[in-house]
Amino acid sequence: MRAPTATGTCGSSTCAPGTGACLHHYLHMARGNFREHLRGETVWTKKYFYVLRPLLAVRWIERGLGPAPMEFDLLVERTVDDERLRGAIADLLVQKRQGTELRRGPRVPVISEFVETELARLTDVAAGRKRVTPPLEPFDEVFRAACRPSG
Repeated sequence: MRAPTATGTCGSSTCAPGTGACLHHYLHMARGNFREHLRGETVWTKKYFYVLRPLLAVRWIERGLGPAPMEFDLLVERTVDDERLRGAIADLLVQKRQGTELRRGPRVPVISEFVETELARLTDVAAGRKRVTPPLEPFDEVFRAACRPSG
């Protein structure tokens, strides 16, 4: 999989807003990091960012704001309406920017509740959405052309 580009898209036309692929991609990223690092009362605090970014990217796209930006502050500004959540995220950002190593620590209830609620909501949305498969014929044709003997 390609790394995010400057516009924050997944680097593929199949992850264009509206195709459903972004939702599945971002949901998969968030679920994996949540499952491995944010369960229980003691969590890897830094990993909150790894779960928040994809969840907020989906909100960005749902709000019709275009491809999700790389700038985390902008994602928060435009997609987080709850002031308590925004404050808790701001506190984590301050620690990160001060160079504080964000190690294991007690879970941040307001962020954890948001993550759990949003994961459940997006799982329901994804379950009701048909995944769009890109047309494979153009790729097949390129492959066939590459396999043809030249001459």
